[in-house]
Amino acid sequence: MNKLILATGLAAACLMTAPAQAAVPQLNFTCADGIEVHADEGGPVYIDGEEAELEVFNDDYSEASLGETTISIAINTDGTPALSYTGPGGANGICNPTPGTETASTGGATIPFFDAECPGELFVHADEGGPVYLNGKEAAFTSFSETYFEAKAGDVTVSVTKLPDGTLHVSYTGPGRANGVCKLQ
Repeated sequence: MNKLILATGLAAACLMTAPAQAAVPQLNFTCADGIEVHADEGGPVYIDGEEAELEVFNDDYSEASLGETTISIAINTDGTPALSYTGPGGANGICNPTPGTETASTGGATIPFFDAECPGELFVHADEGGPVYLNGKEAAFTSFSETYFEAKAGDVTVSVTKLPDGTLHVSYTGPGRANGVCKLQ
């Protein structure tokens, strides 16, 4: 009798348990290789317009895969998403919010003082409050949120994300699909 009650209880618990589902936020991101990533709040995730397979690891991390491309979706402590990708032939990089698709924010990013060196001899300098210079030329500045902005000069775009711990993450995209992570000086 006790075995029957235990078995019935375990079966009921299994039926009542829902599969783990990370809270995928609404997002529109573009990766360095031109990969477009879109998700409505709660999912599904689309890669270049096709629904991807979503694997949830925990509430703060999931991966969306389509073919040879995997998008890693991490949720920062402030609730903002951070995306990166791996693709065919060892391609990899950071994904940034697609310009013009960001959700409204309560304020704009404040430009901090920093110097960074990017691959391909690209040097970035920013004064506190701006402006931002790319190889000595003043760049156009666009703030997308309190923690993310871009500086653009010609066909080079530098993306700056202020992480929750106050450090900066700086990356760039340039002509011929050039891209990479910049090293803070």
